[in-house]
Amino acid sequence: MESATKSSTPYDPTEIVHLIRDYYELLARLRYFPSSFIKYPPHSPAIDVKLAASLGMEPQIISLLELLPYIEGYSNEDEFILGGSFADFRQKGALETSRDPGFKDPDLRKGWNEENGPYVRPWVLVLNECGNHGAILYFDTKSGHITIEQQAYGGIIDPYFYGTSGRTYNTTPNENSIEFLPSRSASSLFADFSNRLITLEWIPLKWFLPIIVHEGDPIHWELKMMFVMYGWKCGDSSSKLDGGGFDAAAERWKEFARVRDKVFDDRELGKMKELLLDKERREWELHDFELRQGNGAVKVSSESFPDETKGLQDDFESKLEVVQNAEKEFSEELRKKGFTRADLDKSFENEWRNHLQGKINLCERNLDWWKSDKGKQYADQAKMKKERDEMEAWKRRFVDAGKEPKTALEAIKPR
Repeated sequence: MESATKSSTPYDPTEIVHLIRDYYELLARLRYFPSSFIKYPPHSPAIDVKLAASLGMEPQIISLLELLPYIEGYSNEDEFILGGSFADFRQKGALETSRDPGFKDPDLRKGWNEENGPYVRPWVLVLNECGNHGAILYFDTKSGHITIEQQAYGGIIDPYFYGTSGRTYNTTPNENSIEFLPSRSASSLFADFSNRLITLEWIPLKWFLPIIVHEGDPIHWELKMMFVMYGWKCGDSSSKLDGGGFDAAAERWKEFARVRDKVFDDRELGKMKELLLDKERREWELHDFELRQGNGAVKVSSESFPDETKGLQDDFESKLEVVQNAEKEFSEELRKKGFTRADLDKSFENEWRNHLQGKINLCERNLDWWKSDKGKQYADQAKMKKERDEMEAWKRRFVDAGKEPKTALEAIKPR
């Protein structure tokens, strides 16, 4: 288990720069944001070095600020790591916030071990903003370690330390202090978190707000299925997505997920939705197993390896039984709520019609606005033609609303 003991290795700013650069580039490859959002040095606007110095930052911190890449356009509640957000320290506000990232309002006239004293040391760089009460990453340039604190409740939030014994406690009068929290090397942390992304244990999703979906979340398996379907190989750091196909599928999935949420909007139907998702996940796992067996990924010769062949058959039968049990549970829940599968399909069709009609209405309002005295100054023929074309496409889909997807697999499969 790592601790916060100081490293004997001299501080090397290029290590943390490369770690963060590689992490950002991995997120871009996973389609979390366009690679053009990553801004490399030299920076424009430049880091305000006078402001940084006035905030008490040591020279190596100021130099590091100038060397780091930043994400332009993402901030506040856009997730970077564990609920914490990206920070663009080219912005003065972000720079100022980095000296009190937990919004603890310390008394800067006091000492480090005094009540309500400061807590971000001059040689420590905060790598992000807390977002909506998420994680704060403190990088100590003396040790090369990172401490991750949860802003909302305090305490450690690094999953590396979950379930460990020997918990430490703050023994100083300064309740703001983070010195007692465990830490680990920056290289260990970013290798760990990068691997979670590469294996799709963590899945970045640009939705209402950009978020990282963790394994165990009800929608995680659907997103994983989508990444795999469009070329991502779990655990292979050289994987590449079919960007165009993936982006189109992601938009279809988001649209489908919004409609599905409407279908199950009634709290009484929560268990039905849960069982439906579980059934579909089990069906996908069986389908994926069959695909891998068929292409040789898990296929073996029954003559040369009879035990392995029997094992595969047992695996198949076990997965098939799980699917059948999931189907029974879902069917029983439908019966309890007085539904048939046809009723559920009709609910999907009705919600698709509501969704599509809303899109049609929006197009009509836009066109009416551009024709009005107030709106015509903002209109042009190309823009209006595009809006009319989109409206016609929505109308065609409305007519065939019964053919719209009712499962995640239907939504994301290649068109």
